[in-house]
Amino acid sequence: MEVSSVTSQELAELREELQMLDQALIVLLSERAELSKQIATEKFLVGQEIVQTAIWEQGMQLRLQEAKEQGLDADFTQQLFELIHQYSVLIQQENS
Repeated sequence: MEVSSVTSQELAELREELQMLDQALIVLLSERAELSKQIATEKFLVGQEIVQTAIWEQGMQLRLQEAKEQGLDADFTQQLFELIHQYSVLIQQENS
């Protein structure tokens, strides 16, 4: 099956858009990591535990609701944010 050059061009443009979004995600994750470092310092200064389960659970429920509103799969969203949270905890442990 032959693919027209227009279709190939459109596909290339879509892939470029994905790459730009991936780059934006990396920047956002980096900014989030920096905030995690700052939070670690603040928690240390006031004597708070790194993991605060109630806050984590509340935040997860909000993210799942937002994901649902955007048409994203709940399992995917939960797994993604659990990974992000694990990384945040690791950063905070290293910076407290």
